[in-house]
Amino acid sequence: MPTLLTKSLENTKAAQELVNKRLYSASVHCAYYSCLQHIKHILHNKLNFDYAKQDNNTGKDSHLVIIDEIINKAPTSHQGKEIQNIIQWLKAERKRADYSVEIISDTESLDVIRKSETLHFKLKEIWKI
Repeated sequence: MPTLLTKSLENTKAAQELVNKRLYSASVHCAYYSCLQHIKHILHNKLNFDYAKQDNNTGKDSHLVIIDEIINKAPTSHQGKEIQNIIQWLKAERKRADYSVEIISDTESLDVIRKSETLHFKLKEIWKI
């Protein structure tokens, strides 16, 4: 199994384990990165967008490069919009969990995990993984 897909699966499992240990902010972090790693895997392995190109963003936020690329490569605009809505929400929650003084609750953490699972399902469905 390709490395980034393996890491994605590990982060998905870690997100749930962290909830079980009541480490909610860290759980949000792992759930978001599991999706980003899954997207990077698809871009490289299904859409011929090499990892080096994904990382060579000439000053642009690398996450935005990756997110914009997967949205633009979605087979339909509706699918692109669905991906965009979920990943942007996950990214905002990850930033809140990582950088704000707000406390992330168990319910919020579980909502993030559910949304990340929805995105994983959509990515697998669209790109036949």
